[in-house]
Amino acid sequence: VGNRLLWLQLIYQICRGHEPNKKQCNSKPILQVLMESLQKCAEETAEDQSSHPDVSSLAEAACRVVTVLCRFDDFSQHATDGQATDSTGMVVSSAHSTVTTLGNMGVVNTLNTLLQGKAQNSQQLLLATLQTLRSLAIQDEMVQRMVGAGLLDGLQSAFQHYCERVMDKNSKEKETAAHN
Repeated sequence: VGNRLLWLQLIYQICRGHEPNKKQCNSKPILQVLMESLQKCAEETAEDQSSHPDVSSLAEAACRVVTVLCRFDDFSQHATDGQATDSTGMVVSSAHSTVTTLGNMGVVNTLNTLLQGKAQNSQQLLLATLQTLRSLAIQDEMVQRMVGAGLLDGLQSAFQHYCERVMDKNSKEKETAAHN
């Protein structure tokens, strides 16, 4: 988990706000390792809701990388540097290509499995998953996949479950404080 986590953090830092680097990271081998990381986390959390905290960190990092690769940072200072422009000088994004590739690799089902597992218990992972879904929703086909997989309903359930846990925790803390 440690090496993958460092690798994902490096990819995130390299690609954040830099379209030419995103285009370089939009290669099948990199996206396959990214999806393998997400799938491993989803499988582990589906089997064991109390899995190791490193699994949550790895899932969060993978979600952040998906988010940054699928977001077009056309207003960043590096958006027009080098490979990010076409021959006419127009800014070119790799986001749609990345979304298509990840969609074909099964990212929707993987995120759905993740939402059913550990994401319900971790605020950071739940928010990272939400941001990932938002960044993937730049194509009609991807939105249709999300709806068809029941992912939006799963997201709503996960947020509801998380909010109920927070409310229960807060009420228990108030009860404890009132008794003391």
